[in-house]
This record gives sequence, C-alpha cells and structure tokens, in this order.
Amino acid sequence: FRAARFMGAIPDRVTYNTLMNAAARAGDLASAESWYEKALGARVDPNVVTFTTLISAAANQGRLKEAEAWFCKATQGPGPGIRPNVAMYNALLSVAAKSTGDAAEKWLRHMEDNGILADKRTFGILIDACAKRGDLDTADFWLQLAELAGKKHDAITFRALLNAAAKQGNMTLAESWYSKALEHKRQPDIGTFNNLLQAAVRRSGIRAVRPWYDRAIASQALPDETTFSIAVHAAARAHNFTLVVEWLREASQKGIEVERIASRVLAKEVAQRAFRAMIQKAA
Repeated sequence: FRAARFMGAIPDRVTYNTLMNAAARAGDLASAESWYEKALGARVDPNVVTFTTLISAAANQGRLKEAEAWFCKATQGPGPGIRPNVAMYNALLSVAAKSTGDAAEKWLRHMEDNGILADKRTFGILIDACAKRGDLDTADFWLQLAELAGKKHDAITFRALLNAAAKQGNMTLAESWYSKALEHKRQPDIGTFNNLLQAAVRRSGIRAVRPWYDRAIASQALPDETTFSIAVHAAARAHNFTLVVEWLREASQKGIEVERIASRVLAKEVAQRAFRAMIQKAA
C-alpha cells in the first residue's frame, strides 16, 4: 500500500476492499475497520463488497452484534444506503447460525422480506452450524426446507450431517441422511463411513458391521485400518473369533497391515479379561 502511494498510484475502492478482505480472512476485525475509516478519509465510497467484507470480519471472530451493526450501518439511514445481496446476508448468517437464539431465523426472514432468495450456500451455512453444535432436529429442518426450495447440497454438507448423527448415535437420522446423500449423488468419504460404522456397532453390535462395510465398498470408499479395527474389535467383543480371522484376512487382501490391528485387539481383550477377573475376585 505504501509502495503504491510512493509510486504515485491512487488507492481506489478495489484497493481498500482487498486490504479489508485480507484483514477479514485473518480474523482481524480491528484492522478491517481501520482500512474502512482510511477509505472514507480518502473519499472512497464503500459498496456492497465493502460491507460484506466487514460483516465477514466480525463473523470470523464470532461477533454477532458487530456483524449486525455493520449490516444495519450499510442498509439503514443515515448511511450509504447499500442494497444487500445474498452474499451479504450469507456473511451475516454465518455467525447468526452459530448462536443459540433465533438470530438465524430472524435474518433469514429479513432476507426473504427484502426479496433476496436463499441460495445453496445459505442453507449450507445453516445446516453446518446446527450439525456442529449437535442440533440434529434443526439441521434436518433446514435440509428439508432446502429440498423444498430445490437446492442440492454438496458432499461437505452431508458429511457434516452424517458425522453429527454418528457422534450422537442417532442412526435413524443417519440412515435418512445417507439415503438423501445418495439421491443427491454425494458419496461420503471413508472417514464418515468409519464414524457411522462405529456408531452402528455401539447400537447394534456385530451385525451392523457388514451392512455399513458393504455400503462403503459400493460407494467406492476404500476401507482403511480404522475400518477393519472397528470390525475386528466388534467381532472380538462378541467372542466370534472365527469372524475376527475373517476380517483380518479381508484386511490383508485390501493391503492393510493386520499386525497392529491384531495386537491391539489382543491387548484390549487381555486387559478386559484381567479387569473382569479382578472385579469378580473383589466381589
């Protein structure tokens, strides 16, 4: 910036917006606001990109009140009278959706009242925020609303949903979201399949292993060491050592080193048996 001024170049709106954007990406709201003031001092008028950037800077720090303040300053008089677009609303929703109140719903209604249609990113922001805080019912509500609006979600959104469902052990929603992911032609990765497999095993035991494993294979998600560790541990806990051997053999055929899996299972079984014997003796 100083070099440009030294060379006689006059900073314009693009220059200041770029500097504010760099600060926003760094999560430095104070610097972004400082560049805004400098732009005004240089008589450079802000535009919708300017305020979207400032809202994003506040959102990146999780500061909802500041984000709302910048939105209001842009759109309400006295002020520049900026007409917000979907990107500006999305920036605000990205922090509003993380709050525990009804801020996201309020701003979504505000958006609709202004005739701005929600896009795929709008719903992705809302769904992802709900999934991260474990609010599965609200995440499912936004997913259904998005479908009614004809919006298709990407694999990242479905992975967030499936991982959240697996974390809570809600296999009913997991099954529903998995089916929807396939309808949208969005295949989960092996990490998501492993989380689902682990959750299914906790709920249903060894019988849950093969169906989720087969789904992973059908989706061309390559099973890894974690996949087979879950399967072998499930078989060992069920004392089905024939199945233990079968899973180890299948892991070997897939190019997985089975020694570590086998040694971990053996060590865990020995430890558990020793603990049970100690409890029985104490009783």
